[in-house]
Formats: sequence, C-alpha cells, structure tokens
Amino acid sequence: MQRLHQEGLRAAQRDAERDRQTIRENEIQADRDSPLRSIVGFSTPSRRDRQAFQEEIRRIWEYLA
Repeated sequence: MQRLHQEGLRAAQRDAERDRQTIRENEIQADRDSPLRSIVGFSTPSRRDRQAFQEEIRRIWEYLA
C-alpha cells in the first residue's frame, strides 16, 4: 500500500513538473507573439503591463491638463 502511495506521489510530481514546463513554454510563446513587444520593447508580461498602465496614466493627465 505504501509503495502504491509513493508511486502515485512520484507520478503527481512528474505531472506537475511537466505542467510547469508547459506553462513556461506557453508564456514564452505568448510573449513572442505579443504585438506590444514590438511597440514597447519589453519581453516580460509584467513590464508590458506596467508600460501600458503608465501610458494610460499619461493620457489621462494630458486630458486633465
């Protein structure tokens, strides 16, 4: 019984690692495919989001000025 439990845990760990790898690959591909990458020149989603947010704030300030 314990052996089956250990085998199940190992299988779950392999599956989790495979899922993490798939997520990393998908994030990399999405980053490469993003139209914002060519505009703002950043390669990480958080930097792109921050840049877009800062641009929107600038537009709001210009509107209010």
